[in-house]
Amino acid sequence: MLMRCQTAEEFVENRHELEELGRWSELILGEPVSLEPPPSKHGTAVLNIAKALAEHVQRTTIGYACFELGLIVKRSPDSVYCPPISYFVSGSRWEEMDKAITETRPALVVEIASSRDRRQGLPHRVPLYLKWGVAVVWVVDTESRNVCVHTSSGTAMFEANEYLEASPDWIGEGCEKPILPGFKLAVKSVFREPDWMG
Repeated sequence: MLMRCQTAEEFVENRHELEELGRWSELILGEPVSLEPPPSKHGTAVLNIAKALAEHVQRTTIGYACFELGLIVKRSPDSVYCPPISYFVSGSRWEEMDKAITETRPALVVEIASSRDRRQGLPHRVPLYLKWGVAVVWVVDTESRNVCVHTSSGTAMFEANEYLEASPDWIGEGCEKPILPGFKLAVKSVFREPDWMG
């Protein structure tokens, strides 16, 4: 018997029935898919980037970050990606914060290449994000300890001994100014374990 494709809304409604109560699940072309629970270094990278973005928001009052928000990147059949971090600079402040899914495009998406299935999916995910209208995609590799920045104009690799700096070319859809103006982050700090883990 053939199963009917789920919509994004049905996926959210029934997510708790999946493995790990849907904690690491996404919707790919109408079919729920469960990802491997990520290793601890995945959470370390998310925590460190979240802190850096929070400091930037406090300093500039520009934008805000959401965590594991479901992004409806495709309809009919629906696909919902849940990247670790989505950063928004347009619309009302905080309007995406309490949602489970959204069709609003973030200006920046952060993906963490921390497990086999997450790594394997990136060659398809990154172009789809850019085609959908995301201005910048960071791929953080916890094995190589680098950050690859993807935009519609190309890619740039930032190694552990370098600084990840925002570019004037990072301009989100519907925005007149670059996103993350003045943002600078030592790449090695992305992978630094917090003191309480030592």
